[in-house]
Amino acid sequence: MKISVIIPIYNVGKYLCECVDSILSQTFTDFELILVDDGSTDQSGDLCDEYAARDKRVVAVHQKNAGQAAARNEGAKLAKGDYIVYMDSDDYLLGDDLYRKLAKVIDETGADIVFFKHKKFFDETKEFSSYSYSYKNAIAADGYTSSVAALVRDDAFFGMAWNKAVKRSVMVDNKIFFPEGKVGEDMDWMLRLCLKATSAAFIDEPFIAYRQRAGSTTATVKIKNLKDFVEIIKARADEINAVEDNDMLKCALLSATAKYYCNLLITYNRVADKQKKEYKKTIKELAWLLDYGVSRRPIIVRRAYKTLGFNLMLTMLSALDKIKRQ
Repeated sequence: MKISVIIPIYNVGKYLCECVDSILSQTFTDFELILVDDGSTDQSGDLCDEYAARDKRVVAVHQKNAGQAAARNEGAKLAKGDYIVYMDSDDYLLGDDLYRKLAKVIDETGADIVFFKHKKFFDETKEFSSYSYSYKNAIAADGYTSSVAALVRDDAFFGMAWNKAVKRSVMVDNKIFFPEGKVGEDMDWMLRLCLKATSAAFIDEPFIAYRQRAGSTTATVKIKNLKDFVEIIKARADEINAVEDNDMLKCALLSATAKYYCNLLITYNRVADKQKKEYKKTIKELAWLLDYGVSRRPIIVRRAYKTLGFNLMLTMLSALDKIKRQ
């Protein structure tokens, strides 16, 4: 059993060595590390070549800047491993025996997806903050569908690509790659993946230091972000809603999508462009997703919608979002 680790890279020379070194120092060694330089203009590309020259497990790939999704897809096309693990280039592994633990679970279960956890790492203070979620109920669940439902109920269903290992054949056979040039590609990938997978395993331990960089996010949201978000939510909601033979999985994934829908409402509020009004009707029509919500956020938003109506609900969410960001 071999693991392919794929890292999309763009101008992260300051962090790249910590990320790559944490992988190359793993006690489990049967992996390939594919570094996809997405047109970096700093020293990142040279660092990729240096690592490839020093370690035969490392493959360095260079492409014109096309975005994270394109870099991940290029890595997946080159991957030879039985399982694919994605990493973000400014994150790093929290120990040197983590891939050994991962390989053990893979060998024991052969699961289509193996989930592990993460901690937030604040770059300025060098402090960690753990999320409070647990995989305990997902581990205890009876079968794949029940485990996905437990993830959603426990608010532990995260769309990030880098907190799981995925059987490569599941991705390739079902053409589950990242939509290129769109915002929200992780969410799209995750929902399609969970629709096609038939088994999952869980490691209730943090593997990833998820770096929080000052200035890495912005409160200003472009109209394209909103457009992409609406299109992805609608496409995935329609696809999941069409499921006929597994009502529990359907409800669980619609519930997960309901939480993303709440994020969409915040995104709508943050867009300053007046053009956003042309998406309002579609967003309102997607409010049916809230009826499936079982975690805290969609339940609160559903109650607000039922009490206040759509427009006043948006106003309330906007006010709460501004307070949170102060």
